[in-house]
Amino acid sequence: MNFILLPINKSTVGAFILAFGLFGFAGGVTNWLAVKMLFDKLPYVYGSGVIPERFMEIRKAIKKMLMTAFSEESFLKEQLETQMPKWLEGFNIESKLDSFLNSPKFDTVLKASVEE
Repeated sequence: MNFILLPINKSTVGAFILAFGLFGFAGGVTNWLAVKMLFDKLPYVYGSGVIPERFMEIRKAIKKMLMTAFSEESFLKEQLETQMPKWLEGFNIESKLDSFLNSPKFDTVLKASVEE
C-alpha cells in the first residue's frame, strides 16, 4: 500500500482548518435553508412551504403512526414488564390502604354503603 504523505506545516494545517470551516458553514446554510423551505413558502422555489400546505395530512399520518406503534401488543407487554415494577416501587399501597382504612372518611363511606 502506498500512502501519499503530505508535509504537515502551518500552512497545511491552516488550509485544513479553513476547508473544514467553509464546509461547516456551507452545511449550516443549506440546513437552515431546508428548514426554512419546509415551513415558509418562498417565491419561485418549487416545494417550499410543504408543511403548512399539507398540515392535516401530516397530522393524520403522525397520529396513525403513533397509535399503531404504541398500541401494539409487543410494545405494551414490554412496557408493562419493564416499567411497571419501577412505577410500583415508589408507590406504597399498604401504607395508603392502612391510612385510608383508619381515616374517618372510610367510616362514613362504609356506613353509607351498608345503609344502601
